[in-house]
Amino acid sequence: MISVILQAAEKVTSQGVRVPTEHQSVVYPLMGWWQFTNRTARAVVSLYDQG
Repeated sequence: MISVILQAAEKVTSQGVRVPTEHQSVVYPLMGWWQFTNRTARAVVSLYDQG
């Protein structure tokens, strides 16, 4: 399940994210947090797979 979510996130971000100017102050920090959690999840999965 995690890999499905990570693949979907990569698909969304690889196309670029456009945000209306009035929402940038909220969306950019949230995108940073979201990317951080995605990278952390990917690292956990990798470490788990390596035993």
